[in-house]
Amino acid sequence: MKNIYATPQVINDIKDCYFYHSVDLPVQGTVEGQWDLRQNIVDYLGNVEFKNKRVLDVACKNGALSFHMEGQGAEVVSYDLDKSSDWDLVPFVKWRESERKSYQHDRLRIEKLNRAYWYCHKLLNSNVKVVYGPMYKIPDTIGLFDISIFGSILLHLRDPFLALQNGLRLTKDTVVIAEPLRASTISKSEPCLKFLPNAKNFGPKETWWDIRPEWVVQAIGVLGFEDVKINYHTQRYEDEDVELYTVVGKRTHGWDIPNYTLESTTGAYGTETDTQNTWNWVEDSVEYLFYSMGHTQKSKVKFQFLLNGKPRTLFLEINAVRGKQIASFEIPMNDGWGEYESPVIATDSKDIVIRLKADGAPVNLSSNDSRKTKFLIQNLSVDNA
Repeated sequence: MKNIYATPQVINDIKDCYFYHSVDLPVQGTVEGQWDLRQNIVDYLGNVEFKNKRVLDVACKNGALSFHMEGQGAEVVSYDLDKSSDWDLVPFVKWRESERKSYQHDRLRIEKLNRAYWYCHKLLNSNVKVVYGPMYKIPDTIGLFDISIFGSILLHLRDPFLALQNGLRLTKDTVVIAEPLRASTISKSEPCLKFLPNAKNFGPKETWWDIRPEWVVQAIGVLGFEDVKINYHTQRYEDEDVELYTVVGKRTHGWDIPNYTLESTTGAYGTETDTQNTWNWVEDSVEYLFYSMGHTQKSKVKFQFLLNGKPRTLFLEINAVRGKQIASFEIPMNDGWGEYESPVIATDSKDIVIRLKADGAPVNLSSNDSRKTKFLIQNLSVDNA
């Protein structure tokens, strides 16, 4: 499986860094950022319990939230842009010449923000992992999470709902969303987004929306999180008190994420499909590589098979990609179609290779098809036990 986690950077000079959030660091002491959440960070994070939870921190900035949650006993994965990613700047048409310069400046700021993250990471001796990428394309291979955090990021995104949809498809239980509570003419009861960019005053360039908490509640409800609470709190922004709100949503329905996803098939003639089934004809043996989605310890292997030729024995092996054999079974194939479901297997959220091999000699598939085959495998899956 491709390693999606970023390689830690060694940052020795704090002058190369940009701090969005204030942090307290060993030896260094307090490093001031634009926002200081330290006094009310528990309110900002919705008074959620993080111990023994796997948490995704979306738009982690210089890592203040990630490192705090790690300190509370969470396994944290930070996610953010890097210098190769595009920021959702408002595309003012008359901004074309300055837009190029602004993008360059913004990418430099992202790079300095990434450096600040790694500067803190080293001093805090953190084990938090980092993945870089677009806000709308968090990869499946990052795994599944008990909790996802969206800390004051939705207002900066052209499509906040798409960002939520992308993150919450990987979230099993709880989402925490914090946003500024602007002085707005919109009724507090209206689930609205107010569009902020204005051509007359040529701004703002990095902020798209005034997002009302009622909109957040309705949006995450659509995505399966209908048990919600809203709390209001005050944080410090550039030495001034600013009102914010945090919405905590609990999943109430819609959890149907697969435990494993099929990455590749080798050794078969090719994958064939119809509207309901997927199958492979096999001459001797076939291997299926499955990537773990990171949320199940025990699994079952299921498939249908079709014998070609005389009765055979089908040998099933389940192996860790990087490790020893997990389990092996012998399955008699006597005549025609059959179905198989393995006993419970301790896959421990590892990537696995499933190998199927049959004894005896292969025979022609049919009088009109000279491919040599022993058996067919159909609808192979690795399911939660």
